[in-house]
Amino acid sequence: MMEERDNYWDDDTLEAVNRFKRSLISGNHKYFDVSEFEAIVEQLLDEGDLNGSEIAAEQGIKIHPNALPLQLKYAQILINKGLYEKSLKFLQTAEKVDSNNPDVHLLKGSAQMVLGKETEALLSFRNAIKYAGTEIDDILYQIGSTYVQIGNIPKALHYFEKAVKANPLNDMALYDLGFSTTRKTN
Repeated sequence: MMEERDNYWDDDTLEAVNRFKRSLISGNHKYFDVSEFEAIVEQLLDEGDLNGSEIAAEQGIKIHPNALPLQLKYAQILINKGLYEKSLKFLQTAEKVDSNNPDVHLLKGSAQMVLGKETEALLSFRNAIKYAGTEIDDILYQIGSTYVQIGNIPKALHYFEKAVKANPLNDMALYDLGFSTTRKTN
């Protein structure tokens, strides 16, 4: 598993993560640019270190307060931690920075759906689709995944099918569509 991770992440990313971890241990905060903080957060998430990724995102936002990618990473971490209301407050601010960003609307919709705010979630999902551009299949797949999370498999299948129609090579949508269809028939 570590070999796969080493092959996936480039040497610069691994070095940045190691410098970040050393800075946490020593208590001396280091400077990283926005892309380095993004990579650090992603790597720590991949390692399953939710708390470390949250610290990295928070430090990144303190240094780069207008960096929307870091704000979105932080919102995703809050959602992963089950802090949906806090995530929504944070996403409202992010939406003011870039109201045309599909990820802002996707994350808002996911948090709203889990909180049972279906009407608001549907509006957020519509906006995510509206601004998705070339990422439409990924946005549709993520919406489907939200429906899986709340246990609405028929709605999830609907979005997985739309994702596959948008991009027949979307492996994740194909897998989940096939897996869900197989479970449904068994």
